[in-house]
Amino acid sequence: MKNKISFFKALSTLSALSALSTLSLGAAEYSAGTFNWNSHLMFRYTADKSTGAVDSFSLHKAYVNAYFKPMPELTAHLRLALNRLHVQREGLGRAYLDYQPLKYWHFQAGLIPMPMIREIYLFEPELDLLGRSQTVLRLFSNEPGNADTGLAALGRWRQFDGGVALVNGSGPNIADNTEAKTFVSRLAVNFEGLRLGGYAYTGDQILPRRAYPVTKNRFGGELCIGAQDQNLRAEYHRGQDETTLSQGWFIQADMILGIFSPEAYRKWEWLQRFRPIIRFESFDPDIKTLNNRQTTTSVALHYSPSTLGLSEAPAGTRSSAQGAVIRLSAQYDAKREEDQKNQLRNNVFTAQIQVQF
Repeated sequence: MKNKISFFKALSTLSALSALSTLSLGAAEYSAGTFNWNSHLMFRYTADKSTGAVDSFSLHKAYVNAYFKPMPELTAHLRLALNRLHVQREGLGRAYLDYQPLKYWHFQAGLIPMPMIREIYLFEPELDLLGRSQTVLRLFSNEPGNADTGLAALGRWRQFDGGVALVNGSGPNIADNTEAKTFVSRLAVNFEGLRLGGYAYTGDQILPRRAYPVTKNRFGGELCIGAQDQNLRAEYHRGQDETTLSQGWFIQADMILGIFSPEAYRKWEWLQRFRPIIRFESFDPDIKTLNNRQTTTSVALHYSPSTLGLSEAPAGTRSSAQGAVIRLSAQYDAKREEDQKNQLRNNVFTAQIQVQF
């Protein structure tokens, strides 16, 4: 057992060093012909009152994304979290083939991203806040990064886009532990300045201290009003684990000045380097239990030295030859329990430097 733990520690250390060495590799060595790569480094300082870790610096994540296109219709995707390779569900984040026989239609096979709504499917460095919502983290704890092994079909027609997938249902890099597969689907409609969508995730799972599969269902929807990075957005999620029903929702204002004062936003370029976000979230882990709701108010401010923000250059559309994009972020999460008797001191402040190559 000690040897196994020592091996994991050694692998973790080597992974972190490999991530740092990525910074020194030249773009010419990797971006040639049909092969592209990029990487994300996320360094954090966290003051977490709930754990007492009031002075914690860390290399939060070190991602490398690789894309190989042997022919126009076929692309191979690979994503590694280098400093998390020793964690079974997180080290290998993506590994799949994408076949595109038509302009707006894709077929995927392997360790795929599941077709669901924004807060679930976005790559972590592209999230609006410094982490996924508490509702998503609780309902999809077995699928970090929204990945699972299976098959998917995705497409777009006029204002509609969506997809369907058949996956193991046990999470990334884990063998299927039930006889049934999990069905995942998404459908969204887009109008000018408006997006409305929903998803369904239906399957089963093996819970701790259970020798037989139990129901695992997830349903949800999203509403977005406004353009990218200048919008009001809301999401709702509902989960069923055996007989336990849980639900959560959040509402978010993104780039507030851009929404309410577009003329000033366009006039002063320096304002475009800042991206303030406010989110209010509510999660009830068991709707049959009274005074069980938890709320989180999050305030975040992102600053990009370049007006080309990270959200404008998502992974998969940039190559390493385009240079680095830096984003500085600060976020405060104020958490409250509905039951005042169980009130915890668990507010969190997080600062992050994120570099994309």
